[in-house]
Amino acid sequence: MSDDGVWVKVWPEYVGTQEATITAITGSGITHTYGDFVAFEFLTSGSLTCNEGTFVDLLTVGGGGAGGGTNGGGGGAGGRNTFSDYYFGAATHPVTVGAGGLGLYNRYGTNGGQSSIGPFIGIGGGSGMGGPYVGSGGGTGGLPGMDGGCGGGSKGEPNVGADTSIGGLPSQAGGGFAGGGNLVAAGYPTGGGGGLGSVGETSTTAASGNGGSPLSVSITGTAVEYGGGGGGGAGTATPGAGGGAGAGDGSNSGNGASASISNRGSGGGGGGNVTTGGDGSSGVVIVKVKASNAANVDKSGWTEVTALMLAAAEKKRELERKAKQAAIVLEKKNEELSGATQMDIEGDLI
Repeated sequence: MSDDGVWVKVWPEYVGTQEATITAITGSGITHTYGDFVAFEFLTSGSLTCNEGTFVDLLTVGGGGAGGGTNGGGGGAGGRNTFSDYYFGAATHPVTVGAGGLGLYNRYGTNGGQSSIGPFIGIGGGSGMGGPYVGSGGGTGGLPGMDGGCGGGSKGEPNVGADTSIGGLPSQAGGGFAGGGNLVAAGYPTGGGGGLGSVGETSTTAASGNGGSPLSVSITGTAVEYGGGGGGGAGTATPGAGGGAGAGDGSNSGNGASASISNRGSGGGGGGNVTTGGDGSSGVVIVKVKASNAANVDKSGWTEVTALMLAAAEKKRELERKAKQAAIVLEKKNEELSGATQMDIEGDLI
């Protein structure tokens, strides 16, 4: 394993560089076909059957941790592991997609579940710390996600002070980052959850910390952000924003915290005053091979996405954008004409 938690080119010497052929998949998800490759994105647990050999690329992201309830910190992102040219034996390999953590009222939420294919895992993210009126000074944030998970943000405190509480612990491996601490203040600001791209922010006296940034991965042929940290919740202070697309925003004063988007491995937002923390995002497992090595796979129950479909969707969005702009211009001209007519009428009456 390299220093950044990425596994590369590992196989028994006698295997050589033989590429695996996928013969069957179960569960449900999306198949992304682009260029010479196809990527199987598992959105639910299932299995993958293959002949022995190597996969081109593989990604596992654990489920994101939930935000803490009642002035709670943001949830940490699920840990990730990426592999290139990793050897798999001929077998039916179980695939597990980790569930997102559940936000709970007035306390920690739950950690995210681990995602895995065979022995290769992405550990779930840590929950944000929650609970009202728990003395001063803080303590740690949500439990770390063990190897690979990101720490949750620290809880809010009722007493005004200047000590910075410790945020969630960083992961031991797999690219996870620590959650942010909270600077104790009257509005109960809290720390943001750690992301796959950076640590969660520590709060200020007026605002909760934003979640840590996500990691952009292009294994499906399109850049997608995974593993943003949840934003910290607050009593009356400004809540924190989720780190990137998919992460939950924090909340305050009775507003519901935002849950994160499914299958991104992002943390949920921390809860506000007397509210439940936001749920974390479920994780994902993605396996990429040459399209010719998966030509006979039965994709029933899976959604197929191709490069042509993506191009058509982008063209449709561009046409819709232009139509919307044209409608705005037309509406403005109609308003101008209506105003001019009204002024002409008033002038004739004078």
